[in-house]
Amino acid sequence: MTFVARCDQGLEANWKPVQSTTSLDRFRSAVMTDHALQARLLELQSDTAFAAAAEYEARALGLELEARHIVQTIDTRTTESPAGPAGLLKLSRAPPKPWIPFALSLQGDALALEWIAIAPDGLQHPFFSQSLAAALQSPFGRFMQCETPIDALDEFAEASSPSGLVLHMSRCGSTLVSQMLASVQEFTSISEAPVLDAMLQLAIHGMAQDRDVRNLVAALARNRTGATTHRFVKLDCWHIHALPHLRRIFPGVPWVFLYRDALEVLVSHRRNPGMHVIPGYMSLECFGIRNTGRIADEDYPAWILAQYCEAALSAIDDPYGLFVDYRNLPDAVSNSILPHFGCSPNTRQRAQMDAASRRNAKLPNALFVPDSALKKHEALHYPETPSQARLISAIEAIAGTSATG
Repeated sequence: MTFVARCDQGLEANWKPVQSTTSLDRFRSAVMTDHALQARLLELQSDTAFAAAAEYEARALGLELEARHIVQTIDTRTTESPAGPAGLLKLSRAPPKPWIPFALSLQGDALALEWIAIAPDGLQHPFFSQSLAAALQSPFGRFMQCETPIDALDEFAEASSPSGLVLHMSRCGSTLVSQMLASVQEFTSISEAPVLDAMLQLAIHGMAQDRDVRNLVAALARNRTGATTHRFVKLDCWHIHALPHLRRIFPGVPWVFLYRDALEVLVSHRRNPGMHVIPGYMSLECFGIRNTGRIADEDYPAWILAQYCEAALSAIDDPYGLFVDYRNLPDAVSNSILPHFGCSPNTRQRAQMDAASRRNAKLPNALFVPDSALKKHEALHYPETPSQARLISAIEAIAGTSATG
């Protein structure tokens, strides 16, 4: 059942499979200890070429491993269905970088973590799920998936806290912010990782410890390249309701909340509804959001967005918070958000973020085209819903009472 740092140098000798009984597992364990071998295999994008190279490398290590068995292992892993627990290399401790956790699974009565190797630039996609899909396209990624007990996260207990948390109401520039941050070599930006959402929900329910959430974030944002100086985490929009819990897990960590004109956000969801604005699509009860059935379907998007903004408004006096209007982007990233996170970007880093800001945040191969005026005009053709005024009022209160970027 799957629910969709600090492991530093000197630990390689302890990366042993729980049961080292097959040539396959012994070879995969050997790959984890050999960075040069990892690099050679990571370059191969063809399953056939990867299997042939892996067979050659295995024989060089004195292991009998046939290419056809490697292909069979790879073929059981797809982007739609990550490997089941039986096909994973089982380890007793966290794997080395570049592995990061990507899923929680339930093994009997115990939680386990599934890990995948991510290329140095592999987290630069707009969303974590896209980075995971790309890693699963790689034969190396599929072949080298592994599983550990949840306690393996304790190895990250001494890791630094993230530099900042990015919260938002949705469709308000948060992906732009995370993409600008991800464009800088020294920054690691985690964008809406489903495994973090799962762990946070378990912690809220008392089924996981707060330290597990903290250590999971450290594992996700581990220094995979050796160049990382700052780590940022963009959460899901509904996580604003978990802000008190997050503040307890990450005391002293600054956060921002991004918001935008209510009508512009509503038009965006009319064009392409997010799953959280579709009635009944996902339950948010663990975050205290309950629809008793009195909310009409056409009013639900405004109602749920108002819930987010009102939760943010309740934290308006938090000295660690900063409220950022979409209209102040992208300049607010360098001028407000990063200084709030205790980071002063240099000239090169500002240039890299500036270049990223000119691209469409969700479609990075396309240029950004401003759409605020068009969305406001489009909103004139939609009837006002009962919760729309409530949403507008919450946003106006945020804009009028906060120190915004």
